[in-house]
Amino acid sequence: ITITYDVEGTVRGYRNGVPYGKAYDAGSVQSFESGQSHLVFGLRHGTAAGGNRMLKGRLFEARLFDRALSEEEVKAMCDGVSNFISPSQILESLTEAQQTRLHEIESTVNEIRLQLAELGAPATEKDRWQNLAHSIFNLKEFIYVY
Repeated sequence: ITITYDVEGTVRGYRNGVPYGKAYDAGSVQSFESGQSHLVFGLRHGTAAGGNRMLKGRLFEARLFDRALSEEEVKAMCDGVSNFISPSQILESLTEAQQTRLHEIESTVNEIRLQLAELGAPATEKDRWQNLAHSIFNLKEFIYVY
């Protein structure tokens, strides 16, 4: 389970790296003073443990970040990728010339994808053997080979 709170107050939930439920606006974001706040997992409400307020279960891992993770980052974290760098972070680190070159390459790739789509699905191995056999039978020289 992953829950993100962004600076605008939007709360998003994820389960196994996939969005879960609908995002909602929680209003303003609560600030917590250094040295005067506690991070507690498993306490449903209140400030003291006891009674029927504790989680009955086991927490195997917990992480706290100083910013809201993007959907890509949540997915990568759930997939076990610990050194994930988002495409937007990469793009931000590029110079203007590199960004221009990247956009040119992406345009070329998109054009090639369109051309491939126009060609249709690639031939299967069975199709290749059938095409070879068909070509052999259509050769004029095949008639003279005994």
